[in-house]
Amino acid sequence: MQNPRKEHLYKVLVIGDLGVGKTAVIRRYVHQTYSANYRATIGVDFALKVLNWDSETIRLQLWDIAGQERFGNMTRVYYREAMGAFIVFDATRPTTLEAVAKWKEDLDSKLMLANGQSIATVLLANKCDQGKDQFSLSNALKIDQFCKDNGFVGWFETSAKDNININEAANLLVKHIMATEHDILRTAHKKSPTRWHGASERRREHDKGGGIREKETEHDKGGGIREKETEHDKGGGIREKETEHDKGGGIREKETEHDKGGGIREKETEHDKGGGIREKETEHDKGGGIREKETEHDKGGGIREKETEHDKGGGIREKETEHDKGGGIREKETEHDKGGGIREKETEHDKGGGIREKETEHDKGGGIREKETEHDKGGGIREKEVEEERAAEQRPRHGSNEAVDVVQGAERSPDFFWVVFPYC
Repeated sequence: MQNPRKEHLYKVLVIGDLGVGKTAVIRRYVHQTYSANYRATIGVDFALKVLNWDSETIRLQLWDIAGQERFGNMTRVYYREAMGAFIVFDATRPTTLEAVAKWKEDLDSKLMLANGQSIATVLLANKCDQGKDQFSLSNALKIDQFCKDNGFVGWFETSAKDNININEAANLLVKHIMATEHDILRTAHKKSPTRWHGASERRREHDKGGGIREKETEHDKGGGIREKETEHDKGGGIREKETEHDKGGGIREKETEHDKGGGIREKETEHDKGGGIREKETEHDKGGGIREKETEHDKGGGIREKETEHDKGGGIREKETEHDKGGGIREKETEHDKGGGIREKETEHDKGGGIREKETEHDKGGGIREKETEHDKGGGIREKEVEEERAAEQRPRHGSNEAVDVVQGAERSPDFFWVVFPYC
């Protein structure tokens, strides 16, 4: 009976400035196709390449990251758990080579292997078919030195159009990834060969459609348990779930989902031994919007919720809700529009049935409007409004028939009034 082939799954990043040909390189390598017309990648895209490497099977999960992402806050999430990277620049555009050092710095600052080293990275000078005279001997020597100075394992002139050096570059990267993995495993075994006392388990399943499911379970000698499940569907989506049980009875769960369109959803849940629960959900859509929700349940029955939404235009919306164990509720909503305006609303419900509301609006010109409303349990209502306008707008207009004097900070209409509604 033959031994089953050993299998490896490696995450590989493909990064670089906008328009350097990252997607074209991936399509050529994975599908052996080329098109001159590609739309710009939004967020991240995925592709899977299967290699027969000696007696082993290697699956490369290629992450095509949009060129503008280096200026955002998402690259740390995209880089997570990668084992190798291609950084691509356009051989016909010198400015894209200047940006390579910034991409490498961003990568090294946000991702580190278990042995404390940076991941293996290969530099690709793409579109060499369009700039055959770009790389003289002196230029090639300069790039050799650049790669040594910045920690690249090598570089290649490539062309997705003419299929030049793409397979060779990938083979070099795979060799370095496998060598690095071997060193990490050997070092870990030397340091703690009996750390888990034989209580570590790893299983991998491949379905006939190309999907992969992995499960790892670790039991430490103190009674703690750590489980990690990973599912890769054939369309490029990824789902990860981590669960940790500590010996004191606490539980921590984390779920992450990457869809093939570039969206990311994360959910973290913590149960402490005293009965408290903390949940945090984060969603990143491919257009750049972010939604976060945090929920805390204390052991006394109180609940605190906070929701934050960042739209791609720069607007921010926050909502906080607190439920105390006596039945009172406090809500606060804050909206920041992209023009600089701010709107806040606070609502408090006491356990006796009273309600207090406060609204505050700050416009981009510096004006402020406040409104307070109180509803008592007997049906009474109290309202108070305050407006502060810019000095230029406070002067009455000549010839106006309006009999209104606008004074900064003045309270408008009566200071307050009571309205008692008869019972029906």
